[in-house]
This record gives sequence, structure tokens and C-alpha cells, in this order.
Amino acid sequence: MTKAYVLGVDMGTTGSRAILTDAEGNVAGLGRSSCRVEYPREGWAEQEPRWWWDSFVEAVREALKNSKIDPGSIASLGVAHQRETIVPVDKSGKPLRNAILWMDRRAVSQAKWIESEIGALKYFEKTGVPPSTGWSISKILWVKDHQPRIFERSYKWLLVHDYLVHELTGEYATT
Repeated sequence: MTKAYVLGVDMGTTGSRAILTDAEGNVAGLGRSSCRVEYPREGWAEQEPRWWWDSFVEAVREALKNSKIDPGSIASLGVAHQRETIVPVDKSGKPLRNAILWMDRRAVSQAKWIESEIGALKYFEKTGVPPSTGWSISKILWVKDHQPRIFERSYKWLLVHDYLVHELTGEYATT
């Protein structure tokens, strides 16, 4: 029987880290790769989703190379990612714009609108989080307000791991 391994990948803001372990948690291989962040305006932070994929692949390749295990012995994959970074995609899964990162602060007026129109307490009761420029809904509303053609063409709004899962499988799935 072939030994089974687990592959874990953390797609962080500035890069990917991959780790291969056996079922007992013994590390078989490590890999890492960087990922660029763009700051097109003060308070804004963006990434091209393709950079995530390239960084993911490079980190996994390095971990496999360092481990010298057969890739067919990987039994499962787990992906951790930067929170609240979103990208709209069309029906084919193609990104319609750069992703807006978790630390981006462009959606101040949208967060204030949520607070005034819905109410901070009601919003918190429904979502478990306070209205903020960092949450996805504020960023989606920003795109609706400032890039309506992109908003109209958006089929899905993906988080980083959603995008990676779609690249790996062609399916849409999230946690």
C-alpha cells in the first residue's frame, strides 16, 4: 500500500506556502512562492488572480520537488487564503477585473451606506460582523457604484480559494 500524503497550501497576501505531510504530520516537503500586490491609488490594494494561480503552482512544485514523493500519493488538499479578497468572474470563470484585497479601503461610502440604511446592529445580527470597508459586500457595492458594466457581467464573486478550486477542478465551491 502506498503511503498517503496531505498537501496544504496557504495563499497569503504576498505569496504561497505549501507543505506536504504524511498522515502522522511528518513534513515531507516545503515550498514557497511570492505574489505581487499592486497599489493603484492610496488606500487601494489589488492583485491579478492569475498571480495566485502561478504562485500556488510554483509553491506546490517546489514542495513536491523537495519531498521526492509521487504526486499520486497525495490523498487530500487543503487551501487557506487571505480573507475577504474578492474577484468577480464571468460565466467561464474569467476574472473581470483585478481582485480587491482584504486590506483595500476604497469602499468607505458603501460601508457607511450599509450602516445607515440597514443599521450596524441589524447587519451584525445577520452576518456576525460589523459593516466595514474590509468585507466583501462593501467592495461589491463599490464595483456596482463605480464599475457598473463589470458588476452587470459578474456571474460569481470569488474568494481566493474559490478561484483556486475553480482553476483546479472547473467547479465552483467555497467553504
